[in-house]
Order: sequence, then structure tokens, then C-alpha cells
Amino acid sequence: MKTLKREDLIKLVGERIKRARKISRLSLRALAKEVGLSPTAISKYERGLIAPNSQVIIKISRACGLNPDFFLKPPKKIKFSPIEYRAHRSLPKKEKEALFERVRAWLENYLEIEDLLGESIEYEPFGREVATYEEVERAAEELRNRWGLGLAPIASLVTLLEDKGIKVGLFEMPEKCSAFAFWANGNPVIAANRVFPGDRLRFSLAHELGHLVLRIKDKHLEEEKACFRFAGAFLIPQAVAARELKASMGLSELVFLKLKYGLSVQALIYRARELGIINERRFRGLYQMLRAKGWHKREPGPEYPREEPLRFKRLVCRALEEGFISPLRAKELLDLPSVEDLPCR
Repeated sequence: MKTLKREDLIKLVGERIKRARKISRLSLRALAKEVGLSPTAISKYERGLIAPNSQVIIKISRACGLNPDFFLKPPKKIKFSPIEYRAHRSLPKKEKEALFERVRAWLENYLEIEDLLGESIEYEPFGREVATYEEVERAAEELRNRWGLGLAPIASLVTLLEDKGIKVGLFEMPEKCSAFAFWANGNPVIAANRVFPGDRLRFSLAHELGHLVLRIKDKHLEEEKACFRFAGAFLIPQAVAARELKASMGLSELVFLKLKYGLSVQALIYRARELGIINERRFRGLYQMLRAKGWHKREPGPEYPREEPLRFKRLVCRALEEGFISPLRAKELLDLPSVEDLPCR
């Protein structure tokens, strides 16, 4: 690694302290109180005017819940596309900054391990201009065909996305924030809320996939609604929905279909309505039944298993097993409490 000049190192540490503070959602005053320093001192560290000693770095790392190495690692150059929180625009600025910095730190580690092993998956570009919901349906069908999915249920959407070159990360997010997609160094990335149940997570991922591939060419077609339609069409194509969803179906039947296709009962009801399989009256009746039983908050039957991204973890394990990194570095990359928690030794 290239040796940094003292002034560059001081600047790097300052930038890292500011990022760490944002990750932990601490104000200057709050961080200063945690480490027993003045807000002015913290501000000078962040601006690169003075250098903190090792004890100060350790105190700041503990206050922010980060490893001390975070403050000395040169940043990976990443060119981000504008990140739109869309339905989550009301998210406070401090929450957005903290979330972005957590995603950024994860992505830096991901790209670092890919570079180290010389292994990356090139995303094959796919984009479609759409002006109607019918065109959205066709776009979802075309992508499924491009990826060789046919009409079968998607066993693991996370694995599929990773295999196609889309990086997927799960993070703790506010309840109102489901997921967002963006481009980093020209590659697609989806960050999603890790606390969501499996079916809701799958729909959020498919929705964000819609944002990556759809190009809205008619101002009367709302992007959010188009991506919701894309998600439903991608997870249960129109031909399959016409076969599986019936006007007379009850909630118990929908629970079985939920487990088969990985969509919530609510999403299946909406899918049936948008395809004209059930009318508005039947839709309202089913939805009112859900609410009356409290199933709009927690659906009946077993939960659909939550999928986990595995590629980054697998690359870290390979780097460890092949001697590229130490167990300590592997622990840091995977953000684990101790080396004993490593899934590989």
C-alpha cells in the first residue's frame, strides 16, 4: 500500500472521523462528550487541522462502534450515482447520512476483496423504455427470459441478483425505509432493510430491480407505481398468475401461494386485482378481511424464509483460506464481534 504523507494521513483520519460520526448519528457535541474532548477539538480533527493520537482514535472508535483500522484505511474511490430515497424522502438528513455511510463502508470492503481476488461479475446491461403497464409487464417477462427463468418460481432472488452482477447488502434501516438502488463505479447495487420478513424483502428487491431496468418515457406513468407493477410481474408472471390466482380464492389458498412464490398475501391480492382476476369489490372484501383479523401486520401461516446475501461472505472466506488476509481482517470485513465468530477458519 502506498505510504501517505503526514498531511495526507491527517486529512484521511479527519475524513474518517467525520464519516464515523455520521454512521453513529452523533453530533459534534455528542461525540465530544463521549470521548471527553471539546467539540472544537473534534471539529479540528475532522477538518484535518490537527492529528489525534492513538488513544483518541481508540476512544472515537469505541464511541462510534467501529474498528480502529477504519480510521487509517485509505478510501476506495467509488463514483456513486445520485441515491434517491423516493418513498422515503421524509427520512431525516442525519438518518440518510448514517445509512449512506454504512452502505459506503460495506461497498468499499466488497470492492477491496474483489480486487484482492481478481474476481468480479460483470453486469449485463438490460434496460427498457416503458410508457404503459402492459410494457412494464413485457419488460419483466423479457428480463426473466434473458436470465433463463422461464415461468418457474424464483427459489432465491438474492442469489439470482448476485449471480447476475448486482451487489446486494442488507442493513438495519428505519421501518419506513424498505430499500434503494443505485450505481457505483458503473455497477448496480441494492441496499435493503434486513429486518423485513422474507416475502416483503423479496418484493422490495424486485421493486428496486425495476428502478434499475425501467426507463419511464411517459409522464403519466408514475415510476413508483411502475416499479411495483414490475416487482409483481417479475415474481409471478402474468401467465402464472392467471393459472394460480382465482376470483373465488380464499385467504388459506393465498397462504400456500405465498410460500410457493415468495410474495405476501397482500401482494398476491394486489396482483390479482391489477390483472383483472378479481374485481374491485372482491379486492376490498379480501383486504378488509385481512385487516379485521390483523393479518395486514402479521400474516397467517409460516413466514417465508428471509434470504441472505452470501457472495461477499464467500469471497472473504476464500481470501482467508488462500492466505490473502488474516483472520482478524476477515472479522473486520464481515463486521463480526470476534475471530471465533468467523464462518470459516
